[in-house]
Amino acid sequence: MIITCDSSVNMGYIYLQKPHNYLKIRREREGDLISYASNREYQIPFVQDEFILDKLLQLKQSPKIYSHAYRDGEFFHEYQSDLDSEGYVKGIEISLRKESFLTLLQKNSFRCYSFSWNDNAMRLFTFEEEDVVFNSRNILYPLHWNCDSFLIIDIDPISKMGCIRGLLTSNEDRYPSLYLLQPLFFLT
Repeated sequence: MIITCDSSVNMGYIYLQKPHNYLKIRREREGDLISYASNREYQIPFVQDEFILDKLLQLKQSPKIYSHAYRDGEFFHEYQSDLDSEGYVKGIEISLRKESFLTLLQKNSFRCYSFSWNDNAMRLFTFEEEDVVFNSRNILYPLHWNCDSFLIIDIDPISKMGCIRGLLTSNEDRYPSLYLLQPLFFLT
C-alpha cells in the first residue's frame, strides 16, 4: 500500500488499489521513501484478533452504498475519494500533518486484521488508532451492492464531515493483500 504525506500542505493520500503507474511512483519518489523491506520499524502488521469481529459488530451498518450515501449528503469529505467505475475506492485524500503521520507509523496504526465474517475470509485495514477506528458512532458503508468491501466512516454529528478510518474487504481482485501488506510510506 502506498501512503503519502506532503508536510508542506498537511495532506496525505492512501492508494487502496495498486496504481497502474506503481513503479513510476516508486522510482520518482524514492528519495521520499521512509519504509522499505529491510526496515522493520515501519510495517503494516498482520494481526489475528479473535475479538475483532465483536468490535466491528458494534458499528452501525448502512443500508446505502458509500457513493449513494455521499451523493445524498449523509456526510461530506474534506477532500476527495477516488472511485473506480464500479464504486470501489481506489484512493483517499486526507488531512495529514507530518507529526500525525509519524505517530501513526510509530504506533502501528496502519494494520491488517484477518478474520471470518458470514463465511467470508475478511481483511480489515485500519488507518487510525484502534479506539478511533472502532468508535461506536462510526458507520460501515458497503462500496458495492454485493457487500464484499466496506469503508468505516467516522462522521462528525455537527459538521457531517466524514473521515475514512478503515477498509474491510474480502475482494482480493480489487484489494490484493500482497499489495496492501507491502507498505511504501512517502514523506515530503
